[in-house]
Amino acid sequence: MASKFQSRLVGTIILVAIGVIVLPDVLDGKKLHYKEEFASIPIKPELDSNVEVFEVLDPVEDQIALPDSPVERVVESGGSSETQMASASEKEADKVAVVVKPVPEKNEYQDSAWIIQLMALKNADNAKSVVKDLQKRGYQAHT
Repeated sequence: MASKFQSRLVGTIILVAIGVIVLPDVLDGKKLHYKEEFASIPIKPELDSNVEVFEVLDPVEDQIALPDSPVERVVESGGSSETQMASASEKEADKVAVVVKPVPEKNEYQDSAWIIQLMALKNADNAKSVVKDLQKRGYQAHT
């Protein structure tokens, strides 16, 4: 025959199992099921047939025709202006000749860059030793 302790243990396990399985359903009562209400999409409305219609007119053509060749400007003045214009065009021709020199690219980011690194250390002595090591190498380090 089983001991009292074993029988009490088995009884307790059975009661706990029944409590875990049955009691939530009994104590829950009536379950309410909510239906989700979906909004129906309205039917496409019919458009009124009284839409304004505009008449497209053909473009108006002018009777004036443009000349076939480019128009040259004629200035009636002394011959000195022609020589001035010729000398001005020669000066412009001299100025137009430009020599292009290639410019080497220089990246000067190394001197002006910022580097920030953060460390979280448990031991304060380790943090101080890391800071001293970085300062020996020439870096700015703070705790």
